[in-house]
Amino acid sequence: MNEFKKYKRKKIAELRLVTGDELKYGLSGRISISPADKEAGRPYTGDMIARNPKNHDDQWLIAQEYFEENFEPFDEQGDNLALPLRSLLNDLVWIKDGAFLSYEAKKGLDVAIEQIRRYLRKN
Repeated sequence: MNEFKKYKRKKIAELRLVTGDELKYGLSGRISISPADKEAGRPYTGDMIARNPKNHDDQWLIAQEYFEENFEPFDEQGDNLALPLRSLLNDLVWIKDGAFLSYEAKKGLDVAIEQIRRYLRKN
């Protein structure tokens, strides 16, 4: 039997709310909905439609509960800098903890690491 494993998303997702017309008249045939969601009577108010960023015709329903547990808004300006800074922070910590560096070099890395952490906490 094939076991499920945990995976973390690498990319930003594109989602939108289900519209009033979709609630009233049903989803268009191009939006996939799982058998379990169909049996539950979905779509409901608050459900989301996701799409493949590389193929906008590939769309599927996401239940509101799953959406709220697994997604948060993407801030174009803040996240454009935060994502590479988080990666840089991890690299700096790894270098500081694992490399044979002079005392001055480690102190310099400590300052840089703290400045990046402070920036990320604010943003």
